[in-house]
Amino acid sequence: MQIRLHLPLVLLLASLGCQESPRLQLRTYSNIVFLSNRESPKRQFDIFLMNLDGSGQTNLSKGLQSIRSISRPILSPDQKSVLFVAFEGDRITLKIMDRQRSTVAQIAEVGFETPQASFSPNGDNVLFVKKIDGRRQIHVARTDGAGERNLSSNDHDEHEPCYSPDGSKIAFVSNKAGLNSIWIMNPDGTDRESVADQTGNCGRPSFSPDGRKVVFHARRNGRSAICLLHLASNSVRVLHESKANNVDPQFSPDGRKILFVSNERGMKYQDVYTYDLVSKKIAVVSYHINFINQNAKFSPDGKRIVFESVQFDNAEIYIVDADGQNLKNLTNNPKWDCSPSF
Repeated sequence: MQIRLHLPLVLLLASLGCQESPRLQLRTYSNIVFLSNRESPKRQFDIFLMNLDGSGQTNLSKGLQSIRSISRPILSPDQKSVLFVAFEGDRITLKIMDRQRSTVAQIAEVGFETPQASFSPNGDNVLFVKKIDGRRQIHVARTDGAGERNLSSNDHDEHEPCYSPDGSKIAFVSNKAGLNSIWIMNPDGTDRESVADQTGNCGRPSFSPDGRKVVFHARRNGRSAICLLHLASNSVRVLHESKANNVDPQFSPDGRKILFVSNERGMKYQDVYTYDLVSKKIAVVSYHINFINQNAKFSPDGKRIVFESVQFDNAEIYIVDADGQNLKNLTNNPKWDCSPSF
C-alpha cells in the first residue's frame, strides 16, 4: 500500500524549529486489547486480547455481563492488568482485571460513561474523571481503589486528564475561563496553571515523549485545528487547520509525528492522519478504507498504528506501519470489534 499525501490540506505552520530529541527508551509490547461482541449477549461486549499479527484472540472476560462498547479497555504498562468501565444497573464503575489471576476489582464508582481513565506511567495509580454534583472532576486512586482523591475540588467542569511521560505533570481541560482550555497541574493537584487559553475551545491534550510539549485540538472561528504548545515559552503553533473536524491528536513515541483523526474527505468518511514534524507533510494512512476510521493509537515502539474501522453493520481492527505500508485487518470477524489499545 502506498501512502497518499493529502495536498489540498492547508498547513499553517511555517517552522517548528525541530531539534534532535534525546534518545528515548521506547517500550516494547506484545499484545493488543480490544472489545468484541462475538461471544456476548445482545448489547454486551467482552474484553479480548490478541497478538500483533491477529493470532491468539482470547476472551478475557467471558461471562462478565457488564461491558459495553464504550468500556474502552486499557492495558497497564506491564500488561498484567486491564482497566475498563462496567455498567451494572444504575451504577457505572471503573474496574481493573488481573490477567494472571482472572479476577476483577472495583477502583471507583464514577457515575459517568466515559471517565477517560489511564494508568500512571509507573502503573501504580489510575487517573480518571468522576461526576460530582453533575460536574466532571479529575480523580486519582491506587490500582486497588485505595487513596481516592479529587484533584479538581472546584465548581468547574474538568476532564480529559493525561500524565506526562515521567508522571510529574498532568495536562487536562477546564472550563474555568468560559471555554474549554488546556491546564497543567502537579500529580497531587497543586500548582494549577492555565496554558494556551487564547487558542479557542480546546480538547484532548497529550504530552510529547520528552514532556516539553503538548498537542491538542481546538475549534475557533468555525475551523478545527491541531495545535502544538511549547510549555517553556507557553507559545502555541497551529500544525493543521481546516473546516473539517480534526481531533484526538497524539505524539508518536519518538516525538517526530502527530497522529490524529479527521473527516477531511467528507462526512461519509473519517480517516487516520499523520503529521510529520520534520517534513511538515500530512499523510492519510487509512485512505483505502472508505468507512469511519477512529480510535487510532501508535504502538509503544512507534512502528505501527492500530485503529478501528466502523462499517455499516460491523467494525474491524486494523494495523498498519507508521509509514502507511502493510495494512492488515487483524480481526476479520462478522461481529463488532472495536476500541483497540496497546
